[in-house]
Amino acid sequence: MVITEDIKRVCEILGIDPNTPDDEVDKAYLAMMAEWHTSSDNLTKEKLLELTNVYQRVAFHRDHRIKNDRSSEQSDAIHTKKEERSTMSSPSQQTMTPPPAIESPAIKKVASGQKLFIYAILVNFLSIGLQAAFGAIAGLVAIIAAVLSVIGVFRLASGFGYSVGIKVLLIFLMLIPFINMITLLMLHSRATKALRAAGFKVGLLGARL
Repeated sequence: MVITEDIKRVCEILGIDPNTPDDEVDKAYLAMMAEWHTSSDNLTKEKLLELTNVYQRVAFHRDHRIKNDRSSEQSDAIHTKKEERSTMSSPSQQTMTPPPAIESPAIKKVASGQKLFIYAILVNFLSIGLQAAFGAIAGLVAIIAAVLSVIGVFRLASGFGYSVGIKVLLIFLMLIPFINMITLLMLHSRATKALRAAGFKVGLLGARL
């Protein structure tokens, strides 16, 4: 892992080593956001804003790096398959490549959890659209969106094997405006990477089960 100035700054604010694995950095970030959100100290709020901005840059560059690595691996795999085909003397020598192992209960929880909180985001947008004309109905739709997001995040966290403490923290963050959207986007990014690595095709509405 290349340690950039942004990574150093994030780890400095979080109080962890710059060589800490990505998933541990994510957990430390979520815990710090929950702790600082209730603070009334202006200095703390300034650090919270700085941490959020720098962390978003780190997450963006991390996803970009992973995407490039995956493209390179796919290119190498295609090249290897072409070489294998060129060395085969007859069709009888060809072997079927086994499909990726996508049937594990954990990855299915990740897929279903991701779908649920994507639906929750869409339902939330619907409630905003209904707010002006149908206030009561919009409130009910917003509650449905909140329930979907909590269930979705819980299932996704279970699929990733998060501890009970992390699950409770994530559900708590779902109740905080702005923070909940950052958390959902971060979880969505991790879920998409895990699902694609497991062989799923991931579209706008999540993985195709």
